[in-house]
Amino acid sequence: MKSEIHKLPRLFVTANLNQNDVIAFDESQAHYLNNVMRRKNGDKLRVFNGSEGEWIGILQNTKKKQAELLLQEQVKAQNNPPYKRVLCFSPIKKTPMAWMIEKAVELGVTDLQPIITQNIQNKNLKVERIN
Repeated sequence: MKSEIHKLPRLFVTANLNQNDVIAFDESQAHYLNNVMRRKNGDKLRVFNGSEGEWIGILQNTKKKQAELLLQEQVKAQNNPPYKRVLCFSPIKKTPMAWMIEKAVELGVTDLQPIITQNIQNKNLKVERIN
């Protein structure tokens, strides 16, 4: 089973992660799991919060706009690099900025620093979306 873990969906959550805890997903994540990924009760998936490593759990109580995850075990400890990688950027249109942030995180960027300039394309920067 350990070799198959990387094939499981992986979601970011803001909740604390401890063995046998139950995490209630927000409405958008529940929709993603139920309708996009077509996951059902009993399916396994991975979650992480950026500070307590990666955990594997079992989906339960899946309904139209609701889903919960029972955490089973930590499969990967949190790896905190001894240095920060900061990306300074001028906000651009929504779709290209989402792609830029996704790729930056994949490359190991730890901090995103928007720089407001005179000629930016996106004056309404939504910090919660970036998070």
